[in-house]
Amino acid sequence: MDAKDHLLVLVRVLFFIISKVIEASSSFSSTDHAIKITLIHSSQLSPRSTHFKFSSKAGFDASIRQSLARSNYFAHRTTRNSSYHYKENQGLQSPLIPFDMGGYLMKFSIGSPPREFLGIADTGSDLVWVQCQPCKRCYPQDEPIFNPNASSSYKVVSCKSKWCKEFPYPCGEDLHDQHSSYCNYDYPYGSGSTSGVVAMEKFTFSPHYSTNSSPLINGILEKKIVIGCGYDNSGGPLSLISQLRYIIKGYFSYCLAPLHEELTSWVVLGRRRRPIAPTANTVSIPLLLKEPSTFYYVSLHGISVVVDVTMGEGGEQNKTLANNNEIFISNSVDSYNSPTDDEADIVIDSGTTYTLLHEKVYYKLEGVVRANINWNPIQPATKKGLPLCYNKTELSSNLIKLPEMIFHFNGDADVRLTETNTFFAITEDVTCLAFVPSSGVAILGNIAQTNFIVDYDLDGREVSFTRANCFEY
Repeated sequence: MDAKDHLLVLVRVLFFIISKVIEASSSFSSTDHAIKITLIHSSQLSPRSTHFKFSSKAGFDASIRQSLARSNYFAHRTTRNSSYHYKENQGLQSPLIPFDMGGYLMKFSIGSPPREFLGIADTGSDLVWVQCQPCKRCYPQDEPIFNPNASSSYKVVSCKSKWCKEFPYPCGEDLHDQHSSYCNYDYPYGSGSTSGVVAMEKFTFSPHYSTNSSPLINGILEKKIVIGCGYDNSGGPLSLISQLRYIIKGYFSYCLAPLHEELTSWVVLGRRRRPIAPTANTVSIPLLLKEPSTFYYVSLHGISVVVDVTMGEGGEQNKTLANNNEIFISNSVDSYNSPTDDEADIVIDSGTTYTLLHEKVYYKLEGVVRANINWNPIQPATKKGLPLCYNKTELSSNLIKLPEMIFHFNGDADVRLTETNTFFAITEDVTCLAFVPSSGVAILGNIAQTNFIVDYDLDGREVSFTRANCFEY
């Protein structure tokens, strides 16, 4: 079996398997709850794993394809202004994310007795699903396919259930004759789709820590959530964050360690136990009210390229702006004319590796970076590789520093990205600008978010970035 076929189709964990998941059980008080769960980067999987490595050329190329596919899918969802229009638009689909594509994974268990799975922590997904027996058509996977008959907590959702109303054509089309009275779903996802029945099943988490008021039993969180049990898998309102929202009071946070460092990443569902007081390092950005609500939109007004970083008296950093460094996106006019408001919108997404910018913005940014590095770039390894790459040894021997950037968001919020957020070493000798031009929705990917604590306040419609070393919190 080809290792590249071992896709993570077991479960789509919305970066927050925990966010949308628990209206299904309602026995909690109004006390704030929070649990912390450790994240595992795909590159930290055992070398014995059959999943091919993100660090391979094939892995890099696949991650670029996946990033672009998500950008196009997000654009489709935004244009349609609806979560579900699957039957009418099978051509534009969100990609299934393989383990190799630079994602952050979390462990959890499903069923009774519990079966352990790995799922991708992904803020851009709105359906939790698992491959189920009997499988008409399923992707190859290392672990045994989930058998609902072996779980005492599994319960199929009927057509009359309130949960069934979230799906299109749930009872009008029988995907499987034996489930004709059950709620069906048909969800295009990436290069294929998943279809089956809607069910309630127990999810179990073993958090790193929890607040005293968190709903844990013997150190674990057990909750029934709505899932899709997929029998045919070829290629918003139901995401975990949504289902858990009233328990976590609309708060969740995460901190992603750099991809090449074997450090701990984490997610906190609820308000963090020891919140950091706002400082000069904390930048708060208003979230935009925009459909579909699955995505977390902010407005990116411009980008500044920063070079010649030196240390001043007292250890403070002095930064010099690059020549012609300002790339205007919104509320300004540049050589590309004034973009529309939609062109300034950018989605903060933990499930996309690279940062996607609209083509006009990207190429102007690339031009500024090229001019200020002032060194011949090398050709990408493949035509589908990252567009702008340099030989690290040549840069180092000529004392050439990679530039930092400042992203200027709505609300006068400026977030400084260091070179670990803007460049990515694809080999020991080659580093590339971790940005990709796209004709779809702009996305702030997970490389750009590393070494930040990213706090979401969904009720307050705000997201905050605090520069931090993830392992220290």
